[in-house]
Amino acid sequence: MNETLKSILESLEQAASTAINKYKSKDTKPATKKTETKPNFGVPKNLKKISGATSSKKLDNSKVIPGVQVMHDRFGKGKVLTVEDGKATVFFPSHGQKQLLLQFAKLDIIG
Repeated sequence: MNETLKSILESLEQAASTAINKYKSKDTKPATKKTETKPNFGVPKNLKKISGATSSKKLDNSKVIPGVQVMHDRFGKGKVLTVEDGKATVFFPSHGQKQLLLQFAKLDIIG
């Protein structure tokens, strides 16, 4: 029985040695580092460029009342429908109805 165990052990050692040699002899290439490419998002084409100069005159929000015609840099000519809580609802024929915050809207009253 000792002889049988010895032969089994020798077979296992030989198989392990063969597997190790086979693994070592494989043509293994070093792992290459993958570089992630970030998507290039350009400037959206539908944005209108507005000059960097800000208007020195501050619009008096009390002049923005329903029925007044206003001009907006992006939406063009519009008519004020409602004003409440610092928000104006304005209808622009070319862009539809918009709700604008008066402190940011930069509206010019034209009539």
